[in-house]
Order: sequence, then C-alpha cells, then structure tokens
Amino acid sequence: MNKFTIIVALIFVLLMSVSFACDVDIIDETIELRSEEDGYDDRIYAEDNSEIDIRIGFEVVDVDGTDCASNISAKAKVYRWDATDDEWDYWKTTATQNKTLEDDLFSFTWSNEFNADDSYEEYKIEGIISEGSNELEIMDAYIEMEDNTCDGIELVAADFTMDEGDNKTRTFKIENNTNKDFDISSLSVFFSDALVSSGSVDYPNTVDDYTDEDVEVTLTAGYVSSTETTEGTFKVSGYLDGDFCSEGNVGRETFKVTVKDTGSNGNNGSGTSSDCDDLTINTKTITIDEGRETKEIFYLRNESTKRFELLDVDTTENGLELKSYYFEKYAFPGDIADIVIQAIAPNVTSNKTFENEIEVEGRFSDGKTCNFDDITKRSYDVYITDSSNTIEVDCGTITIDVPSEVNVINNATIPFTIQNNSNTRLDVILESTFVVDPAMISLPGNTSMSRDLFVSIDEPNGTITLRPNSACPAQTKTIKVINNASGTLSQVEMRAEIVADTTSILRISFNNHTNKVFTGVINADLDGIIINNKIISVPIGETISDIPLDTNNTNLNGIVTFTSNSEEISANIEPSQGDNGLFAGFFGLGLEMGGIAIILILVIIAIVLIVTLYEGTKYEEVDQPFVRTKQ
Repeated sequence: MNKFTIIVALIFVLLMSVSFACDVDIIDETIELRSEEDGYDDRIYAEDNSEIDIRIGFEVVDVDGTDCASNISAKAKVYRWDATDDEWDYWKTTATQNKTLEDDLFSFTWSNEFNADDSYEEYKIEGIISEGSNELEIMDAYIEMEDNTCDGIELVAADFTMDEGDNKTRTFKIENNTNKDFDISSLSVFFSDALVSSGSVDYPNTVDDYTDEDVEVTLTAGYVSSTETTEGTFKVSGYLDGDFCSEGNVGRETFKVTVKDTGSNGNNGSGTSSDCDDLTINTKTITIDEGRETKEIFYLRNESTKRFELLDVDTTENGLELKSYYFEKYAFPGDIADIVIQAIAPNVTSNKTFENEIEVEGRFSDGKTCNFDDITKRSYDVYITDSSNTIEVDCGTITIDVPSEVNVINNATIPFTIQNNSNTRLDVILESTFVVDPAMISLPGNTSMSRDLFVSIDEPNGTITLRPNSACPAQTKTIKVINNASGTLSQVEMRAEIVADTTSILRISFNNHTNKVFTGVINADLDGIIINNKIISVPIGETISDIPLDTNNTNLNGIVTFTSNSEEISANIEPSQGDNGLFAGFFGLGLEMGGIAIILILVIIAIVLIVTLYEGTKYEEVDQPFVRTKQ
C-alpha cells in the first residue's frame, strides 16, 4: 500500500471523527392548560366532560453543534390519578408537533385534546420538549376536577336520642363542595309523625365555596308510653352561582330520632291527660327588608287529650313594630292553633338580627289553667336587611369600538376598545365559528380597556359578534374577517410511515407550499387499526404530525387521508426506512445518538490504518539490509 495514500486516508478519517454534539439553549419554558371553566394556567379546574386544551411555549436562544436535528418538537403525556393505588396512571400521549429548529419563539397547541372525566380526582399533563431524541425539558401541569353542579351540595344529619318531653337544639350541616357560593332560599326539617316537632331553625344565608355551615334546629319530643323511633327529613333548596338547585337536585337527608320513655308521661306521674307540658310553641326565623311589613304564622301544638283554649299571646318587639296579632281560639287534642303576627321592620344602617320571645297562656277543657310561666317560651330571630346596600343602576354610555372589517392571512390580532360608563358590570360575549381569544370579557362599572383580539381562521371569510350583556343597554358589534390566504390542499405534499417508539407511531409529513393554514381531520384504516376524524392543523412549510397507535406492530399497511373544507389528499403507508448504504446508516445513527456511535466507529478505522501503516514501515526498515547484502 502506498504510504502517501495511507496517510491521506488516516487524516481524512480523523477529520471525519471530529463531531460536535448539539447544544440547544431554551428559556421561558411553560406548559399551560385550559378548560371550559378556567383559563390558561399550569393548574386549572374542570368540570365533568370539559374539553381540555394544552399549550407548550418556550424560546430557543442559541443552537450550537454540527449534530443537531433539523426540527424541534413537543408532545404531552396525560396521566390520571388512581385514588385506589395512590399513584399516577399513564393514559395517553398527544400527537408530536414539529417545527424547524432555529433561534425563535415557539408555541405548540393541542385544541380539544381530550375530555376530562370526573371519575378521576386529578389529571397530570407532562409536557416534553425534544431536539431529535434528546429531551430538553419536561414540565408538569395539573387539572383538578370539580363537581360544580347541585350534586356538590351535601346535607349531613345524624341519628340521635331524646327523652320524652325534652327540648333540644340539634346541629345539622350543609357542605358546599364546589368552587361557587351556594345561597340558601329555603330550608326545613320535618317528621313523619307528631312524635317529634321542630321549632326555630337558625341557618346562614350563604354557604361559601369549599366550606360547610351549621344549621341549628330546636326539636321537641312528645310523651310516649314506651320508647319509640320516628324519621325526620332535612331538605334545602337554593342557588349555586345563580343556578337554582331544587330540593330534588340537592337531595333530602333522612335521620332517625328515638324518644325514650322516662316514665314521666308529661305530668310527673299524676295520670292526668291535660298538662301544660303537653303544649309547645313552634316558631321560625323572620327575614324582612327594612321598612317593610310582614305577616308571619307561628302555632301552638297540643299533644294532650283535652282541648286547650288560648286566652292570651305575648311577644317581645325587638326589631319589629307590632301592628297587630291574632290567634285561633282553640288548639284541639293532637292539633295546632295558628298564631299570626303582623309587624313592620324599622330602618337599619346595616343588616341586623334581633332575638325575640313569644309566650302563651290559656286553659284546658277540664279546667286546668296554664299561665305564661307554665308553658315554655319560644325564641325566634328577626333578620332585617339594609335596602341601601342595593345599588341603583346608573346607565351611562357603553361603547364597543372595533373595526367593521379586517383582512388577515390565517391569523391576526385585532385591536379593540370597550368603555363602560355605567355603574354596573358589563360582560361582552365573543361569538364566532372560528377561533377567537378571549371568548368573554368582563368590565366592572366605570372602567374601560383596550386590548388585542386573537383570531385564527381557515375559511375564506367569517364574522365575529361582540354581544354585550348588562343591566344597561349596549349595542352589539360585528367584525367581518376576510382571510386572504390562498392555495388549495392539492398544493400540499403528504407522506405517511410507521415508526417505532414506546408504541408504534403513525408519522405524517406535510410540505405546505401555500401561505394558507389547513385545519382538518385525519382518517385511516391500518390493517384494522382505525383512526377517525383526528383533528390536526397543517401550517405553512414543512411539519410532522405523530399519532400514537395502540400496537407495537410497525409492519402496517393502509391509506391515510387528510380532509379540510371538502378538499382531500391521501398517502399510502411507506415501508420503514432501512439501511441506505454504509455512510447513510452512519449519519442516521449519528443524528439519533448525538454523534457518539459514528465517532467510535471512525476511531476504530483510524486505529486499524495506523497499525497497517506502522507494520509497513517496520517491514521496510528490517528487510532493506538483507536486500543490499544479497546484491
């Protein structure tokens, strides 16, 4: 072998073995989620069946090395919390999105990627940014599932025991397990028979989000000849963030009350069937606006076997100016007599609660009298609301300033200004058949704002309607959007192949030669593996979409079609790329393994050449004297 040739080959191999690993510097990495109930953030809440969007963003500030892949990619893995095993269970992986690797800002979005299911308490979405097979960054975002329906309101009541003739205050609970406030409109506790009766009921007006509130109910047990049990029912209705929850929606909570026979029989063993302890006054909380008149009905229950005649009723007047009251003359055995109070509430400077008492006296038909001190008094609250807290709506002008028509190419931002000169809140709903962000804007009274509206449109044209919602009049505005992007789907090149990963992946490559973004659906039948209406977008230029398959088989056949606005293109599955020559294999391996394998192979070749060169030189030095001697 010619020495010069060997030296040149050696130098070439050594030069080829010099490979610089790829170094990609990224900053401001974020993964954000959005549900139908919550905006983009790394921790959001969602209700059952809410559509979830995923967005990964970052900036590439520097790319160094000769061994870099041509694209930078992003994907997301979705995990669901297994409450039984206390661990995250892997569920699915999004399609991989690719863009040309360069110094630039990058944003990858998966719209309506999946629907959240409240069978799971929480989701974790793991965002992965990659250069080739090198994972540059892994980030996590979370979804907390919420039950923001009436089912999120729970009533709590427990069984208990009372002595006959006893009066007790029992505490029930209302639990609000939603992230919205629950305003109580009605609440009651009742029993299946007259063995136990409910008196005053004390409860708050509102149960705040993620809290519970006590409900205190005064209960009175009748007299029994032997221990008996009765069933009570606790029911509530109200408004959850403005949506009405009926008693049927919330549900009724039942409980049991056992009344013990203590042998007193209500008369200390005297055997008489007319006793003042057989009389019970039942009251309730009175809620009234200041300066208003109210009529409330209390009643006296007679649990004796004798008729009771009401002779007088007396009540305190805290928080009420008593105009008149009247009562039914008789409370018959096992029955009630109504006590009607008519009163006016005074003016107050803030919401006030006043405590009052009512008492009754009279006589039984057998002549036994019961004075005020003989019949247990009953207390009741009067809740007076300050009407001055109600703000009178002052409607100034409300203006929405937007252009009537805009021209865009696929997407754009549209500046707009909203001026709310009223003293009440203004909501502006943005309606469109294409993507707009934000979808709703809220302004407090006497405020204004200027911002940009992001639009993304695939159709040739469309409209955006800004619809105001306010107690004051406001004009609806419409923007006509004209998409000047041109081109047809036939100008887009498409190819498809099956590649191996954790599972097989359908990799679809597009080369969009137009200035138009195409959004459409992928359909495929790959030897029985069906892909139906998978939504993807094809941006301008080259892009790759990866769709994970539920198989490890890479030897699949079939046709993949992409449909957008009634246009369609298709591609046959191409065979997996094998070895395309020695050097092609080397460089392919170098790209995937960061140049390590190719360096090792070339170094081995260099060593072989060095040894060959050395052996040749040694032979010349040893044998040359022999040649001269022979001559």
